[in-house]
Amino acid sequence: MKIKYYSNFKKQFSLFLLLSVFLSSVFTLNSAAESTPSRSSYKLFGYISDLPNAAAKIKEGFTVSIIGTTLSSKTDSNGYIEIDDIPAGSKVNILISKPGFLSREIKNIDASSDLYLGSIICPVDLWAGDIPRNGTYDNIINMADIIEIAKGFNSSVGEERCNPGYDLNMDKSINMADIIIVAPHFNKTTQDYSPISFGCGLYPGNFVKVQGKDLIKSFSGEKVLLDGVCFGNEVWSNPSIPPQYHHNELDFQRLTQMHMNAIRFYLNYNLFEDDSNPYNYKQSGWDWLDKNIEWAKKYGINLIFNMHVPQGGYQSNGDGMQLWNDRENQLRLIALWKAIASRYKDESIIAGFDILNEPVCPTSVDQWQVLANEIVSGIRSVDKNHVIIVERTNGVKSDWTTYGKLNFFKIDDPNIMYTFHFYTPIEYTHQLTSWTSYYNQDGGVYPDTNRIVVPSDTTWADGSFSNPALTLGNSDWKYFEGVKYKVTNPQIITGKPVIASDNNLGAAYFDNFIIKEYDENGTFLKNITDTNITSTDGWQYWSQDGNGYLSLSDSQGHDDSTCLAISSTTGPANAYNDKLRFKAVYGHYYSISGWMKGENISSSNNTKFRVDFEKSPSGSVVMVRDKNYLNSEIKRFADWGNENNVPLYLGEFGLYRECFLNDKGGLNWVSDMLDLLDTYGISHTYHAYHEYAFGIYYTNGLPDDNSANTGLINIFKSRSK
Repeated sequence: MKIKYYSNFKKQFSLFLLLSVFLSSVFTLNSAAESTPSRSSYKLFGYISDLPNAAAKIKEGFTVSIIGTTLSSKTDSNGYIEIDDIPAGSKVNILISKPGFLSREIKNIDASSDLYLGSIICPVDLWAGDIPRNGTYDNIINMADIIEIAKGFNSSVGEERCNPGYDLNMDKSINMADIIIVAPHFNKTTQDYSPISFGCGLYPGNFVKVQGKDLIKSFSGEKVLLDGVCFGNEVWSNPSIPPQYHHNELDFQRLTQMHMNAIRFYLNYNLFEDDSNPYNYKQSGWDWLDKNIEWAKKYGINLIFNMHVPQGGYQSNGDGMQLWNDRENQLRLIALWKAIASRYKDESIIAGFDILNEPVCPTSVDQWQVLANEIVSGIRSVDKNHVIIVERTNGVKSDWTTYGKLNFFKIDDPNIMYTFHFYTPIEYTHQLTSWTSYYNQDGGVYPDTNRIVVPSDTTWADGSFSNPALTLGNSDWKYFEGVKYKVTNPQIITGKPVIASDNNLGAAYFDNFIIKEYDENGTFLKNITDTNITSTDGWQYWSQDGNGYLSLSDSQGHDDSTCLAISSTTGPANAYNDKLRFKAVYGHYYSISGWMKGENISSSNNTKFRVDFEKSPSGSVVMVRDKNYLNSEIKRFADWGNENNVPLYLGEFGLYRECFLNDKGGLNWVSDMLDLLDTYGISHTYHAYHEYAFGIYYTNGLPDDNSANTGLINIFKSRSK
């Protein structure tokens, strides 16, 4: 299994050992995957000891040999053993021995996976007391061995009659303590050893577990960083049967070549149940998961099951409100997770259950906390093994505000990992995406030290509402001089131009505006922007009730043919331009002035230019678009994880395909992100493996090399492991 190690592999841990049986089988490969070879060799590793709390020097020196080969090794001070290069597909017989101990054999073990030979908590035991006579062992602990030990009774190491090999507890003397070690296994032979089976021995019950802010493997205790990619599985099309052209076994092999060890595996509830037949789960869904689990086992890829589309609808855009408004949908979601957990509770190749993607609640962040606790309780009623992954609240209806604690909340369970997503700066990562407000906006390049960026928790703070407004009815172009606004809120960090037209059934036209900055004494400093509007580039429309329009007029301009128009609004409405954001200085004054024209203006004092000012609740500052800025954003999450001593997982980060074209620097952004995530030790999965918009592979059929982002693939391949 390809795992990133962040501590000594042999480090002891104290988690209760959860075990499962590891079966490795090979599915018939499809198309190009038919010639894909499996691993050529495996390794044996584990722990051996006589006493659970034996001193380190007693744990050393146990020999483990593969009978009939030259493969062997001795345990270290932790009792740890590791042997590499065991031929795949072979049947092996294992011999465990040490002078003064009753040896044991483990026969006919299939080398079809890595072999787990005991753990620190549950080591394979070897009994002390088989004392050789004339160099020969009789493979039984009996009175003859006691007599041999008695010959040196009450002697100390260094004395002539003291044989150090009989000092079984290695306290430098032969005494009653050595006899006590032998006594529990008196008259035992090599045939009396219990079979290595469920409980202690050759098993892969190596679950990912939470230990403080780290993830560890429950069997071996090594720290692990999940590093991989998201499999979208075409969930947005609401499939009722598993997708056939998203991936096959060959894609699991491709991930190993990219040095990845994890897949965030998207699920749509429709794959398991129909709305017309709830709580009755489709065998096709289970068969699909089973097949992917077997591929994951074969290539050592940890699976993270993620409920991307739950009963009630996809959450991310704030449209799936029926999850929250219909209690039956919540009960179905809890039941489905319980069914998944029950079926796969012993599958250690599953790293965790990511219970809901980007939850958006209708009224309060607390709604997700309540449901998350219910889902966790449902899973824990059948599965104590797996990490459960809980995402922070993504938003409340159409409000994407970041509240206290970064919208995280804690779950009272020791095996929880907390997740967030990162597409910052959004105007860059989502530039020209057809489904967002950035559909017509060139988001620039990365890095760009000439472009300011604002913290991701930036939110509205105030506006220059005292500016003069357009008069009622019809009016020709007129210049409106703005009122100076003084920044008196120390949290304010930016300002941006806004054109507003509230409750206006007519049309308001805006053109040629200028934003000025003054010092604390009101003395003019500079023009921040002097803009003649010729396009909609950067302008985003907002209305409280969804009514009204922003358009570019090509016939009504002030000193040319073009200007912006807002029309047919029935509530608060405006357009703003994040591209024209500027850094606001505490104590300084700002004004915006410009030209306006009206047609059938129906509401007074509500159509005007203004500057909207923004703040960062976390106290973050304005930066430029570079790695330092990305670091400042990631660090906020890392700090929360450290403060709460919990592990963090970046479930999604990635770029729209346009960011990799025309020298926009997409590869630079990904490289910087990967470096920062490694620095902070945050597990992560890149979005996404196969899709047109964000995919590493973007073909409509199965992934192939002709539809690959080769630069991105090379970044993943080149990372040191």
